[in-house]
Amino acid sequence: MSSLNTSIQNPFKSIRLWMFVGFTLSLFGLMVKLGFWQLSRFEAATQNLERLQAAQQAEPLDATKLWQQGDWQGYSVRLSGRLQNQSYWLLDNQVYDGKVGYRWLALLDVGYRQGVLLDLGFVEGDKARRTLPELPTLSVEQHIQGRLYRPHSNRFNAELAAEAGWPKRIQALQIDAIAAQSELELSPYLVQLKEIEALSLTPNYQAQVMPPQKHKGYAIQWFTMASVLAVVASIFGYRQWFAHKELA
Repeated sequence: MSSLNTSIQNPFKSIRLWMFVGFTLSLFGLMVKLGFWQLSRFEAATQNLERLQAAQQAEPLDATKLWQQGDWQGYSVRLSGRLQNQSYWLLDNQVYDGKVGYRWLALLDVGYRQGVLLDLGFVEGDKARRTLPELPTLSVEQHIQGRLYRPHSNRFNAELAAEAGWPKRIQALQIDAIAAQSELELSPYLVQLKEIEALSLTPNYQAQVMPPQKHKGYAIQWFTMASVLAVVASIFGYRQWFAHKELA
């Protein structure tokens, strides 16, 4: 009777053992895959950081580059044009230093029916959201120097949703939609300014979100966990196999 019970239990133990092996291998493969994914992110972030550093050391570009093919992210640019003082946009739902407000965008007409959006940084908003912030009046003729960046579209909030009047409160940074309102061909790049007419601005855009070394650290963590899992699973599997062999 004992041998019969053992023969019945052994198949179930074997099934559980193989289920454990399958789960362990799947989990091990997932950890290794995540480790290599973080390594690829590390390489991409390193290349991006090196490119940004090279861009910051390069000579400032002129306006013609903004409509030419190429990656001008992080490059400095010098522009001259006419600021459309009535055409201000306020990008909603911005947070800086614990404060809620807007990103102030202005339109610079550089001639030939072409324009560039200027990112004038963060302005604090009314907590009750009843009124828009008062913006200073800037001179029409402008000679500026700033840093280029290309905004990414937000698939979760793709509608401009511009309100009536000026300045316009908007919910998403959609350059094509802003261009339609301005009747100018706009560059896909924004120019981030730190100062204009001695007016100190508060930039709230960062091109490099995570340092490359963090991705490398995450990769090491995933590979370490995969190694620990392999050792623990090997010890447990050997003990189960040895116990099963003794019962057989």
